[in-house]
Amino acid sequence: MKESGIPDAELAEYLGEMPTFQVLPENWETVRWFLILENRWLIGPGGGYMRIDDQAIHAQMSLRGVTKKRRIELLDGLMIMERAALKLLNADTSC
Repeated sequence: MKESGIPDAELAEYLGEMPTFQVLPENWETVRWFLILENRWLIGPGGGYMRIDDQAIHAQMSLRGVTKKRRIELLDGLMIMERAALKLLNADTSC
């Protein structure tokens, strides 16, 4: 997780109250990027989450020196995580 840029002091915040789950080694880099981009979501007019800001993804990957080939692989994984997260983030909890 150190490679993600998340300080150790903040890591506990991410993991503290979350249920534990297994991440396959080949998916760790995508998970780290998902955490890096956690506050880069675009919010729609109704207050719902729409997607992670594409410009923020590009800027962060460029600043951190990710090659274009690796960006494509990471984006594929991020889009899968984004779709799954949107279902949870926008779930109607008023029922």
